[in-house]
Amino acid sequence: MFNGCFFLWANISVYVLSYLYIYDPSVNQDAIFYVDTALILLNTTGYQIGTHLLNVRKLNPKLILLLGGSISLCGIFASSYTHSLGSFICLYGVFSGIGCGIMYLVPLVCGWEYFPERRGLVTGIIVGSYGLGSFIFTQVATKIVNPFQELPTIEINKDLKYYDSDVAIRVPMMFRIVVCIWSFQVLLAVLFISKPSSSPV
Repeated sequence: MFNGCFFLWANISVYVLSYLYIYDPSVNQDAIFYVDTALILLNTTGYQIGTHLLNVRKLNPKLILLLGGSISLCGIFASSYTHSLGSFICLYGVFSGIGCGIMYLVPLVCGWEYFPERRGLVTGIIVGSYGLGSFIFTQVATKIVNPFQELPTIEINKDLKYYDSDVAIRVPMMFRIVVCIWSFQVLLAVLFISKPSSSPV
């Protein structure tokens, strides 16, 4: 479910940009695509690293999840302290992207090895959980950052409005709270994931 939160950026981007706007009024909607591009490129890179560690280096899946989760969660947590777009892209986009990518395929591969005749079912359940995580944490993050469902009022251009500072200033707290929840989920995953005893790890 934490891995699915890779897709959370689409829903929280306007809140994050509203927060960065407090410190840098030049921040516009282009920033959405910069962060998104970093997430996608580094996520793809992480796929290669994670599968290499699992299938070629034969690393224990627990260690891979711990590595990927630590990179991602530390990057997201650190991004809650930044006030500039560049450092946010580096901390959130790069670290979250590569960390989630490292973890992404590990549960799938382990599940396939336990149920080689039901790979489609395993894939559906796991990918469905990714989607469920994104859906749940969209609600959680929004409730934290905008509990009174205020509307954006600062008009940047005809396509973009930012939230006032009373909403935007909650962004760091939002990241820190969800990181605590995600850390618990990652620790549970590390505890419970395994490969069949006949599989080399």
